Order: sequence, then C-alpha cells, then structure tokens
Amino acid sequence: MRDAIAALEARGVGFAGLIMDQVLTSDGVYTDPVGFMAPVREAVREAGGVFIADEVQSGFGRTGTHMWGFDRHGIVPDLVILGKPMGNGLPIAALVGTETLLNTYGDTFRYFNTFGGNPVCIAAADAVLDEIERRDVLANVVATGALLRQGLDETLAAHGIAATVRGTGLIAGGDLTNARESVAESKELVGAIVNGLRERGVLISSTGPRGTVLKVRPPLIFQSEHVSRLLAALDDTFTHLAS
Repeated sequence: MRDAIAALEARGVGFAGLIMDQVLTSDGVYTDPVGFMAPVREAVREAGGVFIADEVQSGFGRTGTHMWGFDRHGIVPDLVILGKPMGNGLPIAALVGTETLLNTYGDTFRYFNTFGGNPVCIAAADAVLDEIERRDVLANVVATGALLRQGLDETLAAHGIAATVRGTGLIAGGDLTNARESVAESKELVGAIVNGLRERGVLISSTGPRGTVLKVRPPLIFQSEHVSRLLAALDDTFTHLAS
C-alpha cells in the first residue's frame, strides 16, 4: 500500500483514500488471515487518506463471526458503504461515517438525492436488522458456512477436481485455477459448473481475475438442507460433465 501511495505521489497525482472490500470476494474470495486489513488502514491514515470500507458483500453478518467485515480485522474505517443486503430485495444503500467527515463534505459541496431517505426502504432496512438479531443469524452463518465449505471440498475431491476451498461464514470460494492443464480450460470448467448448477435450480457465480473461482454466496438463512441440495446438484453436474 505504501508503495502504491508513493507511486501516485511521484506522478503528481496525489492520494485521497482507499475503497476496499473487507472480504475480497470479487478477487477470488480471499478472507484470511484475520486482521490483514489493519496495516493497510494504517498506511492510508499515515498518508492522510480516507479509509473506506466496502461492506456491500461482507456486511450484515456475512462472515458469521462479526456483523461487519472491518470488525473482523479489528479496525475502524472513516467511511462505510452499505448496499443490497440491507433492504432484502428493496433498493437501498447507505454511507456511514464520522460526523466530522460528513459535515465537512456537506459544508463544502452541494448534494441532493431525489430518492434518498425513502421511508419504505428505510423501514425494510430497519426490519432486516431486527430479523438478524431475532433469528440469531450470525450463529447460523457460522454453522452452515462450515458445512458448506466442507461439503464443497469433499465433493470436488470426490470427482478428482484439484481445488482449494476458502472462505468464512456464508461466503465460499472454490479455486479451480489448477484443475486443468491451462487457465483457459479451468475457466471453461468453472463456466460449465456454474451453468450446470443453474440448470438444476442452483445459482452461484464465478470470480477471480481469471474467472477460475467458484463463488458461493447464499442467503444468510441458508440451512443444512439447502447445503445438501447444492452439493447434490454439484455432484450431478460433475456426473453429467463426465458422461
């Protein structure tokens, strides 16, 4: 991070801040080691920048151990971006920050949003928080997530697929980069798996810079029976691909 900041300064661009997903889901699902974000935040602060935590994918208990991804790293960001999960289907997003920072922005720039503060969506977001607490969602995420990762690992191994399964809570990645002789072939295999699951009523996606990682990010109310259905569909997909 310090090298990147120095490179920007050397080019005369300057450094304002860093926006970063607190679980690197779009980069291949990298979640560990816990706390790896702390030195990044420190480098940003040293340079006078603003550290912005993107919690669209890692927030609202997705990791299971913590409500927010940044909590898992033991850090406090300057700004936090919240998105899709907070409305459970209704369109809503939010920016959370320190009073000093937000007041400075408000005093300096004009900003208006026609749909900001929509009462229906805010009521939905409030209900989501209530349900997360009432259902003890985080405990379910930890338990079901462990079953999911174990099941993925075992199913891939059973079909002779060289893969690395990683993740935390209900975000899992199956890295198939080395599953075939070339990256292109591995990417093709991942695409075939994603489409095969879709045909069997299970939606996942691919991720990573080369599209060779299976990304499984189910609803937080996912249960063991749902894991079983996903794994059965995955098993059937491999059987079909091998035929």
